[in-house]
Amino acid sequence: MDRHPLIRFRTGAAGRREPLLVGTRLLVRQVVQTVRDHDGDVDAGGAYLDVPARMVRAAVSYYAEFSDDVDADTRWAADVAADEQLRWEREQAALA
Repeated sequence: MDRHPLIRFRTGAAGRREPLLVGTRLLVRQVVQTVRDHDGDVDAGGAYLDVPARMVRAAVSYYAEFSDDVDADTRWAADVAADEQLRWEREQAALA
């Protein structure tokens, strides 16, 4: 916490502990993806997320140090989303 004072952790419904920006509901993985979507522009990412650029930089700084952990969180979230999409498609097919 001393090196990354704007980062805290939350435990989600699935029991996973993920880093997020203090005072927001934004996970570090979401902030990093948004900055990537804006071609690495921290200011544009901050404007899109409606958070100060200094907070976006805090998330990027945390990511730079713990990228393996954040990337694992990102992969896990993508897997969950894919599973949920398949479940929804099965439900829709069952109703057709």
